Amino acid sequence: MRVLAISGSLRASSSNTLLLTLAAGLAPEGVEVTLYRGLGDLPHFNPDLDRVLDDPALPEAVRYLRRRVAAADALLISSPEYAHGVPGSLKNALDWLVGGSEIPGKPVALVNTSPRATHAQASLAETLRTMSADLVAGSPFAALMAGKGDGEALAADPEVAVAVRAAFAALVRACRTPHAPATNVIETERLALRRLTEDDAEFMLGLLNEPSFLSNIGDRGVRTVEDARAYLLAGPIASYEKFGFGMYLATRREDGAPVGICGLVKRDALEDVDVGYALLPAFWSCGYALESAAAVVAHGKRDFGLKRIAGIVQPGNQASIRVLEKLGLAFERMVRLSEDGPESMLYAAEL
Repeated sequence: MRVLAISGSLRASSSNTLLLTLAAGLAPEGVEVTLYRGLGDLPHFNPDLDRVLDDPALPEAVRYLRRRVAAADALLISSPEYAHGVPGSLKNALDWLVGGSEIPGKPVALVNTSPRATHAQASLAETLRTMSADLVAGSPFAALMAGKGDGEALAADPEVAVAVRAAFAALVRACRTPHAPATNVIETERLALRRLTEDDAEFMLGLLNEPSFLSNIGDRGVRTVEDARAYLLAGPIASYEKFGFGMYLATRREDGAPVGICGLVKRDALEDVDVGYALLPAFWSCGYALESAAAVVAHGKRDFGLKRIAGIVQPGNQASIRVLEKLGLAFERMVRLSEDGPESMLYAAEL
């Protein structure tokens, strides 16, 4: 479990930052704590620059923050209080996160180092709830540090240790609590298609390394679960944020078994959106590719107003060529998706 620790103070000798630094040594087994140190690098929030992750106009410091938050399973925040409010630097960071998909549903624990910092804690909690964060029960956890020294003395202080461990225990419980099932985007007679999440990393690791995927689609360089999680964040999940569509996980309705992926892709190299699919070999010759792809094409026309649909296939992949032809697509020309990439066959049709 990965926890991103965020201090609301920019002071070099901040008790909040010190507490979060010590927290790594108090974390239970299996919990990895990383301290975010980029608060002071963030520009003032500007809605005109609040873009999707891969937009060049998004400030790099903001992109780094959002990626760190997205990669974390939970957040641990310790903030001081200035003039009965949340420090501007921390509120600025939260403003940059409001428009993204990183915070909703993310477990967050607050730790308070001062008995007088009650107004800021209440305000911070309200902001996080408004952002749809999963603020864990017990927040703010009181790890009072005044007059207790620093370094080893604080780490050994039972009151501080109890509060920090309670915060970690609440985060672990929140991360282990099953979330509501993801809503299906498309349902067919036999299949249900939903958005992919980071929780699908193990499935994607297997699919992306199937010999059939490597030979017919390509090697994505995904070799570990962490690689698969990064692939999901940079690919399908980023596409949902940018376009509203992407590749979906296709599951069998009768038993929930994942059969593969199918969805819509917008590539920089192509003018049109294309339909893509990849199934586990165990589910070939069942008609699932055509069934899911037909539903995805209808979804693109109905929900996104697509006027044309394309399909990319490697020469010699007769099974996929037949699926595209049954969808009504016809061969148009050979294309390269990158300068040094192989030639692919481009199929397309008006919708």
